[in-house]
Amino acid sequence: MPIVAAAQTQPAASANITTTLIEARALINQGQVKEALAKLQALPANSDLRVQHLLGVAHSRTNNHVGAIAALTPTFDKWPQNSAERKEAIQILGLSHYVLGHLAEAVPFFEQTVAWRPNNNELFYALGMASIQMHQAEKGAPPSPKCFVWQRIPRRHICSPHK
Repeated sequence: MPIVAAAQTQPAASANITTTLIEARALINQGQVKEALAKLQALPANSDLRVQHLLGVAHSRTNNHVGAIAALTPTFDKWPQNSAERKEAIQILGLSHYVLGHLAEAVPFFEQTVAWRPNNNELFYALGMASIQMHQAEKGAPPSPKCFVWQRIPRRHICSPHK
């Protein structure tokens, strides 16, 4: 193929990948993850950082945590520091490592995620559980007591065995 013809097909291929990525993300958001995976896996392997990212997202949504880790680990740090893609990848990597029992790998990802989402009690819980299981409970402690809501329960609402 002449160089000129190859150069002309490059933008068309990029546009096709972009269209497929948009369709795949929509399918993932609609819960049609297997269909999204089929679209993404039909694309050339390692063709685009965005493809690898969405493959990782789709794998995590089908509980294929090994696949999610394989797709996201080599690419998550190639995204800009505060990009939505990087944050999504880091959160998925933390959860996937945690589910697979890779606690030492999960904790650094959880620590980054709770810095962005300080009001997410589920992430603090996962970080705390992973830290406790690693005998590093101080890592799982919330940064301030504002994470917990304490309510005083009126005495009349407490069951008493003598009544």
